Amino acid sequence: MNGIITYYIYEKSPFDVAKRPIYTEFVGRMSGFRRGVPNWKRPRAIEKIRELLDRHHGEKGVIHTSSNEQAYWIMEELKDYPFMFVGGEDRNIVLKEFVESKESIILIGASIKDGVDFKGDLCRFQIVFKIPYPQLNEQVRYRKDLDPKWFYYQAVMALMQAYGRGIRDKDDYCVMYIIDSSFKQLFGYNKPFFNEYFIEAVQKKKVGR
Repeated sequence: MNGIITYYIYEKSPFDVAKRPIYTEFVGRMSGFRRGVPNWKRPRAIEKIRELLDRHHGEKGVIHTSSNEQAYWIMEELKDYPFMFVGGEDRNIVLKEFVESKESIILIGASIKDGVDFKGDLCRFQIVFKIPYPQLNEQVRYRKDLDPKWFYYQAVMALMQAYGRGIRDKDDYCVMYIIDSSFKQLFGYNKPFFNEYFIEAVQKKKVGR
């Protein structure tokens, strides 16, 4: 029997990296607690989100949180912005309303990282409020103890999924901002988990518009 020869063909993504940058504009580490208060409850985070929303005034965008509690807190602190919360049983209804709306709405929630297609003007910017580590319930703690890398791999996969929501074809453009400084450790120690498409897009802090 003749042997079978397999060839692997590598080709870079045709999506221009200049149209899909990822900017790290850190405000601090969002994981953990300080004096019983979650680290993500920080005024600097609200100030940064306000700054980014003003930078993208008139555009639709998405804020990725890792819990509904975080989303509610942001909406409460920034009541003067047109947020639309997505999560729970009415997720598909809310997503449909967002897609059909002509207003410059900011979609916010913890369940927007996959299963959605925000092409064109539906999403011109994204903000990662907190790195999407798995919730530390009993089962997750058990898996993490068995294989710590598994825990970080889940966060990387969720982050890369979120990144892809706003870029759907080669002519599309969307900027992502990561404000959680926990990204530095995740990216630095787990770089092999990230694909080239994501890595090449990571830039330094954006200055101005």
